[in-house]
Amino acid sequence: FFLLHEIFTIKEHTTGEIVFAVVLIFLNLQTFLLGNNDLLAFSMLLFCGRRIAFSEIAKITVMLQTIITILIVTFSGLGLIDNVSNIRADGTARVSLGFAYVTFLSYIFLNIVLLWVWLRNKNMRFSEYLLLGICNTAVFYYTDARNGCCLIYLVLIVSFIINRYSDRLVHKKVIDFLIQYDYIICATFFLSISLLFIFFSDASAMKEIDKIFSSRLTYTSYALQHFGLPFLGGTKEVLVNKGLYIDSSYMRIIYDHGLIVLLLLLFFLTILQKKLLANNEWLLLFLLGIIAVHSMFDAQLMSFQHNTFLFLLTSVIPWRNGKHYRLINFNHTRSSNA
Repeated sequence: FFLLHEIFTIKEHTTGEIVFAVVLIFLNLQTFLLGNNDLLAFSMLLFCGRRIAFSEIAKITVMLQTIITILIVTFSGLGLIDNVSNIRADGTARVSLGFAYVTFLSYIFLNIVLLWVWLRNKNMRFSEYLLLGICNTAVFYYTDARNGCCLIYLVLIVSFIINRYSDRLVHKKVIDFLIQYDYIICATFFLSISLLFIFFSDASAMKEIDKIFSSRLTYTSYALQHFGLPFLGGTKEVLVNKGLYIDSSYMRIIYDHGLIVLLLLLFFLTILQKKLLANNEWLLLFLLGIIAVHSMFDAQLMSFQHNTFLFLLTSVIPWRNGKHYRLINFNHTRSSNA
C-alpha cells in the first residue's frame, strides 16, 4: 500500500528525496554485497512513508496488529496454530500463544501500547490503562516475557503521570542531555560492557551483570572476538546458524547491516529527540526512551512492526529549501495532512 501510494499519488520528487533514495540504495548494496541480510523492506517503508501523517499510520497499525494478534491467540487456543513452548533454566514454563517464539507477542503488544498511549494522549481514560494492564498481565502470565511486559507496566504508569502533570515538567540540563542522547548512551553502554566482558568474564560482578542481561553479554562478546565489528555490510556469516543469538538491537544492526547503518540511525534518532525536546513533547520522548532501553535487550529497533515510530525519522530531513514534512504536529494537535 505504501508503494502504491508512492506510485499513484506522488507526481514529483525533490532533490532531497532523490538524495535520500540514493543513500538507501547504497545502504542496501553494501549489505547485499558484503553481508548476508537486506534492508529492502525497511528502506521501502521509510521512503514511501515520508509524506504520510504519522497519526494515520499509528491508527491503522494499532487496528491491524490488534486484530491479527487476537486471531493468532484464538487460533492457537483452538489448536489451529502451533503453541510453541519453552522452559527456563529455573523450570518456568512459557508458551508463545501462537507466535513463533515466546517473547514475540510481548514485542507486538508493546508496540500497540506505545502507539495507543501516544494517540490517546491526555484523553486516555483510567479504564483504558486498566484494560491494557490486565491484558499485559495475561501475556506475562503465559509467556513470562519479562523485558517487554515489565516495560509495558512502566509505560502505563509513567504515561498516566505525564499526561496529568506535563505542564509542571521543566527543563534540566542533565535530564535534557539524557533524553536527547538516550539511544547513543544505551548503544555505547551495551557495546562497552560487551567489550569489558571479553577481558573480565570471570569477575563475579560481570557474571552478575550478564545474568541481568540473560547471557546476552556472553553471546555478544563471543561475536566480537570471532567476527569483529563490521563497519560496512555486516557479516557474511549467519550468526544464528552458529548458535549465536544477538538479541541487542544495537549489536544486531551492526552484524546484519554494518556499523555505518547503526551510526546513521543513532544520528537521526538523536536529531528527532532534539526536535521533540524543543517542543516539550514529553510523552513521545518518554515512549521513544522506552524503545531505546528495550533495544539493549531485544532486536526490535529497526523493525517497523515492533517499532512503528521509525516513520518519524524522515520528519527531521530537510527535503526542499530547508523545509520538512510534518509527519507529526506538535502541541498535541493531530492532522492527516503531511
